[in-house]
Amino acid sequence: MSLRDKLKVIGLSSLLIATSSFVSPSCNVQPSEAIVQRYNVEDLNKYNFNKEVLESKLPVLVDFYTPWCHYCKEAEPYIKKFEKEFRGKIKFFRYNCDEDHSIPDKYNVEGYPTFIIYSKGKASDRVIGFDMEQLKAMLLKYSKRK
Repeated sequence: MSLRDKLKVIGLSSLLIATSSFVSPSCNVQPSEAIVQRYNVEDLNKYNFNKEVLESKLPVLVDFYTPWCHYCKEAEPYIKKFEKEFRGKIKFFRYNCDEDHSIPDKYNVEGYPTFIIYSKGKASDRVIGFDMEQLKAMLLKYSKRK
């Protein structure tokens, strides 16, 4: 069984364990809201990745996610908020790792969600997992760079 397959099994198990009354201690959004809300962040694929991410003049945050990942869904309201807060300073995209593995494999994405910030055409920093405080700190750091 490959690492990706093991992660899928672990992720699905986590999703089955989670209940509708579960709320993360640092999350003020109910899970049902988090699942329904979609943020205004464009989807990436292997065909537009270079143009949108590597050729961007602004730093770019890419949310590498899977549709079955509980923590990916839980992160959505935060990403929506961050996208509004950092609009014009950082571009936001998301990449469905279940649809294509070539880009996630190239950047060693092994867990979900993984947030990678690209600056000047290179993967510069990352946050793995549901750590919104660390993600916001990374966004603040790159929003101030020129």
